[in-house]
Amino acid sequence: MGRPPYASEIINKTMQSCWHENPSGRPSFNNLVIDFNKMLTSMDNRSEEYPNLDDCNSSGGKSSNDGTKYDGGLKVAWLSNNCSHQKPKEIPAFSASMTNAKVLGATEILQFDKVWTNNGKDYDQNTGIFKAPFKGVYQFSFTVMSSNGKKLRVFLWHNGNRLVGVYPGIGYNEGTANIVLNLKKGDRVYVKCGGSDHGYIHTANGYWYSMFSGYLIHATK
Repeated sequence: MGRPPYASEIINKTMQSCWHENPSGRPSFNNLVIDFNKMLTSMDNRSEEYPNLDDCNSSGGKSSNDGTKYDGGLKVAWLSNNCSHQKPKEIPAFSASMTNAKVLGATEILQFDKVWTNNGKDYDQNTGIFKAPFKGVYQFSFTVMSSNGKKLRVFLWHNGNRLVGVYPGIGYNEGTANIVLNLKKGDRVYVKCGGSDHGYIHTANGYWYSMFSGYLIHATK
């Protein structure tokens, strides 16, 4: 068996000794503890470093211009695809409400302009669109209220695909939808009017009846 990537020669020899064909030639657990403590002590006095196994994509440590990552121990060539998934520094999450009642165009994207939370700034209140910063599993929710005596029908869209919708009926009435989506980096999610005619959405400054929110559940490789 060849030496595994990122394993030093001494670690490789220690590993091979654990598979000695003669059981009496294999090191005991106590001896392994002693040997590895000696290795780590020796490394403390040298420029070599070992990887942080608790977080393969830790934001700590330092990196060189050639892409080499240092994060606590053995020097390793930093390849992001060796991690099970990318771990964001900040969990993408947003929540926004619509400030004023509005007559929507038949295919108009709703702009929820009162932003309560926007971790990562991946939601754009000027367009009403959330853009996924990471590949992963996301949860989205929206609530809308129809105007008094008027109808409203809206849908959640993923890129150019229409997904779940709500039809509160003649207002004042509310409708809510929730969905979990697998997104790729750069995918867009938004709420859009879905009728063949205008939509009439109700809200009010200080009451915030209509809102849109979403967040990353976990990133995936």
